[in-house]
Amino acid sequence: MNKKYPKLYDQLTSYCQSDAYPFHMPGHKRRTDAAFLAEFPNPYGIDITEIDGFDNLHHAEGILKESMKWAASVYGTEHTYYLVNGSTCGVLAAVCAAAGPGGTVLMARNSHKSAYHAAALQNLNIRYVYPEVMDEFGLQGGILPEEIEKILKSSGDRESCGNLTTGSEDGGNCGDLIISGGDCGGLTISGEDGENCGDLMTCVRAEETCGNLTISAGTDKSCEDSRISAVFITSPTYDGVVSDVRGIAEVCHRYGVPLIVDEAHGAHFPFGTEQRFGQGKHIFDTASDAETEDAAARGKIISDRTFPLSALYCGADIVIHSLHKTLPAFTQTALLHVCGERVDVEKLEYYLQVFQTSSPSYVMMAGIERCVEYMAGDGRREMERFAQRLGSLRASLRGPDGLRRLRLLERSAVGPAGVYDLDESKIIVSTRFAGESEIGGSWLAGRLREIYHLEMEMCGADYVTAIVTLMDTEEGLERLRHALLEIDRELEAGFEDGQNEKTMRSPGQEKRGEPGEILSQRKISEPGEVLAQGEISKPGELSEPRELSEPEKLSEQRGLLEQEKLSEQRELLEQEKLSEPRELLEPGKLCGPGESSTRRPRLTQTTGHFIDSARLPQPRAVCSIHEALCRPAYSRRMEDCEGRISGEYVYLYPPGIPILAPGEIVTREILDVIADYRRRGLSVQGLRDHTARELRVIGE
Repeated sequence: MNKKYPKLYDQLTSYCQSDAYPFHMPGHKRRTDAAFLAEFPNPYGIDITEIDGFDNLHHAEGILKESMKWAASVYGTEHTYYLVNGSTCGVLAAVCAAAGPGGTVLMARNSHKSAYHAAALQNLNIRYVYPEVMDEFGLQGGILPEEIEKILKSSGDRESCGNLTTGSEDGGNCGDLIISGGDCGGLTISGEDGENCGDLMTCVRAEETCGNLTISAGTDKSCEDSRISAVFITSPTYDGVVSDVRGIAEVCHRYGVPLIVDEAHGAHFPFGTEQRFGQGKHIFDTASDAETEDAAARGKIISDRTFPLSALYCGADIVIHSLHKTLPAFTQTALLHVCGERVDVEKLEYYLQVFQTSSPSYVMMAGIERCVEYMAGDGRREMERFAQRLGSLRASLRGPDGLRRLRLLERSAVGPAGVYDLDESKIIVSTRFAGESEIGGSWLAGRLREIYHLEMEMCGADYVTAIVTLMDTEEGLERLRHALLEIDRELEAGFEDGQNEKTMRSPGQEKRGEPGEILSQRKISEPGEVLAQGEISKPGELSEPRELSEPEKLSEQRGLLEQEKLSEQRELLEQEKLSEPRELLEPGKLCGPGESSTRRPRLTQTTGHFIDSARLPQPRAVCSIHEALCRPAYSRRMEDCEGRISGEYVYLYPPGIPILAPGEIVTREILDVIADYRRRGLSVQGLRDHTARELRVIGE
């Protein structure tokens, strides 16, 4: 039987033979030519199971125990664990170990979805702390220590167990209930119509009359359930924003609460320049003036280093590192570190067994060990050279001949909005200042992909993120520099000549096309061909077309798929009458009969309509995530869900931060944000309906 199959292997092989350059994870950047990676044996040759002499990850007492003990000595931690199910399993294990079933966790709202999943599995109550907002760039800033303290203080107040509002946002007839005193037991509220709604979840719409509402915390619960068991934050964020981890840790420890830091995107921090003296002990434990060191002095330490100080050396109790994101390691490999004695290690190890596969890959574990060994030696020296390459790239983009319409997130952002430090290996390029609302993150990412064969890590509503690591080549960084400057010059030319109807071209729009014809690409440099320093082609200047290779044809096909997706989004928006869809600047566009491919909106000085995606909605939760997931849920048209209780998650991926979680009330603000994401061509995920037309809500 000659059944057709998708041929993933063939497509991966073809793609890796193309000149497509990865500004995304994994951090090894497919550098098979690098000596460090070339020395690694064929994976099939070392792929074994738990045989004699090779230990067992879940009952380590031999070579794996010694390997992890050695890794802990490199990082200066009490315990370091190898993770083969990614940092996700580390987050799951850390949260479950720190907060018991039915407990309460204080969590940054911009946490990865894995933290929400841990809360769901443990039926945790979540208190949220929200990141500040970097208004200029529309990005999420840091978490403030004072906000953490405010919530911890209110949680520790035994005279009040918190406020529970049973009424609707408009002051409907469900009433308000203040639960106080030493007993949070069952309480009953009678509604105006005297009907009995049963429990809270029978109120399918927040503004409807609930009648008699019974709130039961269970016979064996008390106000202890409202006391916070652990604090969970993400630092750095996907955009490289670092919070004041030391300040937050000091607050947490004053209240006897452990701090868990998801430092997945900062696995390279411990090996940053000038950080080697942190090995062996927490850096601030060794400082002679640790007790009297003020904020200015802490800032001085940070300003003297190229990369931010790791949370390992700032007082965090558990730190999770995703090696594969920024270091030369296999996808799915990560580390979990324990610092100090505030963590129940036995409980943590139990949950690591629960969330890790019972057949851990020895290839991955060997890759973890090899990565740590490299970074502790040659890799640390390479980090210093990498810092110089990174500095040169940034200098060329910010200088007098640098970016003018596109904007680079720089160290000048440090200070306001809770931004304690910034990881400059995350290249954040904003389109907010380009002068035209249609030029957003999707457009820029598509242009970089289709014309320059540069693949970004992610695109937001109005920015793109490129991940740069120590494995990036000079040639790769030069290609990124050239592409950004050329696009910037085209944007500037389109802006200045807007009144003369001068237009710009999208990827694939270089000639008049016939119906259904995929338009040709401009010439791409051959692998290894570097454009001369400072050479920027003139706007609209094209080279002769050439025969496309198989990998480039794959790229064309991706453009066609994107066009079909965007067309579907336009059709959906028209049906729902959410708004008039704007003409998008999508890559790989197909021309209609006789349509000029250069027909494009002028670049005029308008700001357009922006939904500020950095300001996370703050929906009201009426039950825990666990309880919501256990309730029957039904699909409804998205626009009909206002006021209802969500039965599923909604988030953009990447980065996987929920804007709506199960058990939360759907607001008009949330619906507007979802509609805006779809209008911009961003990937809205988490819903059972992959088209995002419908949302599952609790109650019919």
